[in-house]
Amino acid sequence: MDEQEETVQCLTTKEIKALAQPEFAANPDKFYPTETFRKLGFHRAECPKCKCHFWRHTEKKVTCGDSNCEGKYSFIGNGFLKEGQEKVTFAEAWQGFKQSMTTAKVPCNAIERYPIVARWRNDVDFVAAGIFCFQPYCVTGELDPPANPLICPQFCARFNDLDNIGITGRHYSGFIMLGIQVFNYPGDYKFFKDECIEFNFRWLTETLNIPADEITFIEDVWVGGGNLGPSIEYFVRGLEVGNMVFMQYKTFHDGSREELDIKVIDTGIGLERISWLVNGTYTSYQDTFANALEYMLGKLNMEIDKKIWEGFGPYSCTLNIDEVEDIDKTWEQIASQIGETPDKVKEAIQPIKELFIILDHTRTILITISDGALPSNVGGGGNVRNILRRVFSIMKKNGWWDTLGMEGFLEIFEKHKIDLEGIYGKFPEYKSFGEIIQIEFDRWKYSDDESVKKLEKIIK
Repeated sequence: MDEQEETVQCLTTKEIKALAQPEFAANPDKFYPTETFRKLGFHRAECPKCKCHFWRHTEKKVTCGDSNCEGKYSFIGNGFLKEGQEKVTFAEAWQGFKQSMTTAKVPCNAIERYPIVARWRNDVDFVAAGIFCFQPYCVTGELDPPANPLICPQFCARFNDLDNIGITGRHYSGFIMLGIQVFNYPGDYKFFKDECIEFNFRWLTETLNIPADEITFIEDVWVGGGNLGPSIEYFVRGLEVGNMVFMQYKTFHDGSREELDIKVIDTGIGLERISWLVNGTYTSYQDTFANALEYMLGKLNMEIDKKIWEGFGPYSCTLNIDEVEDIDKTWEQIASQIGETPDKVKEAIQPIKELFIILDHTRTILITISDGALPSNVGGGGNVRNILRRVFSIMKKNGWWDTLGMEGFLEIFEKHKIDLEGIYGKFPEYKSFGEIIQIEFDRWKYSDDESVKKLEKIIK
């Protein structure tokens, strides 16, 4: 008689996290760097809205600092520029981070970014987070990382929040993640939770000029890839600045765990948010796409209604499409806050939002194609084609092709290169880039025209 196969029930990552969270919350001294928090003058509290535990420097900070609990971004029009500073550019934000981390007590080494096309992995098409560059081999100890500890301005691509781009200020299809990656191998300890908190706090307060009273650290649990550990998100005036993940345990099917021999730090910070936070501008897209935005506004003879955008900016966080229950009611509430009608607010926001979508998508297309991806109907290439066609459609709807033409459209990519040059240097020549965009445009135009003809035939 054949032996009966045993079925093992495995918990999902969400279930494993839910299992671990109460234990972590009940034992903060065991799982979080509480001694270092106290040394820096922080005290533990519970957020009255989301009920999470967080660390604050002053009792005046009532909520955890997340925009969902704060209700708005309170740094807009209220940034952290030092005396004499007019603004911090996108590239200067990276240079400040680099200077701080390379001069820390345990210096981090700055490395160049990896290609966004993740050819060393068979489970993903694009790098979606800095740690992707070092998985699985550096995390398992099979290969040494290029430096240890290290920092990197890694360009990442994510295609799951497209409806939020252009509106919330913090969503992008492609963004630069400032990563701090540390690999603590047996017998080769670098640093872990306590030092990571200290180094990030030093960068926030000394380089970015942010008072300790404005910073909150939220306790959380991270689960992924069979690993688990504490994570700490940090917020300033409603904006999540970064997240420190400490890979400490190996997890099993039932949620049980054991200590990892190799303990890894994976800190991710959105570079686009840093200049936005420090400058206090009404949206991050304004700072991120400085040259490309100026070019587009000039060519299309458009102006941004600064009065409405400056009023709208603090409340843009409430329009996260994944979290808002009644979108029309939210627009009404925002309009009421800034003393305008919903129609007037939407009229001022909508065309500029679509301009920001174009700028976001074209920058992602620039990096993905430059790094070796091609638009296609499958896999990661399908994502590239989808956002490129979304750009083409927005351009058509607004009549912007008539003004720009293909030559003017391709110039947007050149402006992106200028905006990125201070971080990545000059882009190598890619002679067929324009041809790729032109072919995709012709295919889109043909398929679009064919779709219209088919629809008209069906209607008749």
